[in-house]
Amino acid sequence: MRTEAAGDIPAQFRAFAEKECGVPEAKCRPATIGGSELLIRNDVAGGYGIDVWAVRPDGTTLMALTRARDPGRPTPVTEQQLIDLVMTPELTMYP
Repeated sequence: MRTEAAGDIPAQFRAFAEKECGVPEAKCRPATIGGSELLIRNDVAGGYGIDVWAVRPDGTTLMALTRARDPGRPTPVTEQQLIDLVMTPELTMYP
């Protein structure tokens, strides 16, 4: 897995992260925001996508992704916008 700190990924999420970040061109990194553990993957499938997964403290797991129409072109949604989306409090299974 190509992450800056693989140990920061929760155990239940680790196998998934290793699979998703196993390709050489995937640039993955974990982040912790407000008690949620995130995995951010850039340069998906030849450099035209961003994926953000979040494991929230309440057990909800969310994924948001964006793809460019052509490799090397900007994606229509930024990484920060994807992070904001998966961190939206209203998107939960456990209100």
